Amino acid sequence: MLSSLKSAALYKVFVAGRKKEYRILVAAILVCLLAGCKKYNSTSDCIESKVAVFSKSEALCSDATVKEYSLEGKLVYIFDTGSCIAYKGADVYGTNCNYLGTVGGFASNGKIDGVDFSSNARYRATIWSNR
Repeated sequence: MLSSLKSAALYKVFVAGRKKEYRILVAAILVCLLAGCKKYNSTSDCIESKVAVFSKSEALCSDATVKEYSLEGKLVYIFDTGSCIAYKGADVYGTNCNYLGTVGGFASNGKIDGVDFSSNARYRATIWSNR
């Protein structure tokens, strides 16, 4: 009888007392899993259409990409044909598909609307990759 009382006491201390902690842990894991499954999609229909056309171009290198950046509080998209064409820069478009300029390559000064892209842009996501 004494051993069953000890077992019951141990159960209460180690298992029953931690049920709340286990529930919180399980809930936290579920939240993380569900949040991780959320699809990232902040691109406009216009940019998605432009990506579809760009991705079918025959003049793309194997490392061509479309990347989303934040520049001066606005989203911009870099359409980079890749590194196989050294002199070619990457075209920059706004969310409404308005051409903003070119970064990289020989002809670019690296500025978009007078703002130095490399020191002010913040990478957000790769929207499309040719890899």
